[in-house]
Amino acid sequence: MPGANVSKLPDAGCPNENCQKQVVGTNQVTNPQILGEAILPVTFKDQLKSELAVLNGYVYSNAQSKSGANGVDNPGFLKDSAVGTNDIKEEVTSGKHKQNHKGPFFQCSGKYQWLWQKRMILIVIVTVSIAIVSGIQLYRNTSSQTSTESEENHVDENEHESPLDYISDSNGTINKKVRIFSRKQWLAQPPSHPVNDLQKVPVSLVIIQHSATESCLSQSQCIFQTRYIQMFHIESLGWSDIGYNFLVGGDGDAYEGRGWKKEGSHTLGYNKNSIGVCFIGTFINEPPPENQIAAFHHLMKVGVELGHLTKDYKVLAAKQLQATASPGEAFIRVIRTWEHWAPKP
Repeated sequence: MPGANVSKLPDAGCPNENCQKQVVGTNQVTNPQILGEAILPVTFKDQLKSELAVLNGYVYSNAQSKSGANGVDNPGFLKDSAVGTNDIKEEVTSGKHKQNHKGPFFQCSGKYQWLWQKRMILIVIVTVSIAIVSGIQLYRNTSSQTSTESEENHVDENEHESPLDYISDSNGTINKKVRIFSRKQWLAQPPSHPVNDLQKVPVSLVIIQHSATESCLSQSQCIFQTRYIQMFHIESLGWSDIGYNFLVGGDGDAYEGRGWKKEGSHTLGYNKNSIGVCFIGTFINEPPPENQIAAFHHLMKVGVELGHLTKDYKVLAAKQLQATASPGEAFIRVIRTWEHWAPKP
């Protein structure tokens, strides 16, 4: 190879010109700076200048030879103006290609550090913004749902809580109101499949049964019994829902089952055109307490007022229509004394 001029740094690490080395090899690397016995590739111009300022030795300063110099030409040398800051041209035996060399964050120049930092800041801002928007949307949905449920409960209470002229509890005291608990209020399960509507409204037939379970004298006991009856009907008997349209507890309250408009599963052959009312308890030997009976009569008044029952509705015991002991012999004797009792449907 032809010779090339060399320049010596002020603080020379080599005492003579023998420190200059000849580039050996067939592969030519574009834009190398030969330092000592190594070939140092340049990735950034600024980085190269910084490193050359602290290293000792001889470097090739140009691609032209001067008389009297013992160096060699470096045909791969390019002037600074021909070399990009971020790219180097690399010539290999198989051809030429252009490659970007990017070092780690701490090796980049100030320009690229700022671009990287700016990108990271933008990612953080976008992430925080998405989190804030999601939180606001979740809060709005929750508030809207709570408001809707409150309005529905308010409608249920207005519909079911009607004052009575009087109602006696088991202690003989007078209550001014009787409550009809909605399905939501006693935490009913949803039906396992759709329930048919009654065949005709208003209904003219009311059938009374007993639950054949323990009696309940408090609200918590009656809610427990109502939920237990529903679970038994759904999971053990395979029905779609609790079988009765309403239940009446010893606490003097009524509990909505399938309601006024849906067909029940209480008396075979009469479910499509009747309202089935269950008295919670077993009344073979003793009748229900007075407050439980009074709650039933109040429920019937509400049904007539709302147009779900005819004014001349008939009341029958389940035993009158099928082979069963329900609602208990002691209770049947009481039912026969009521104004709306009938010997036949």
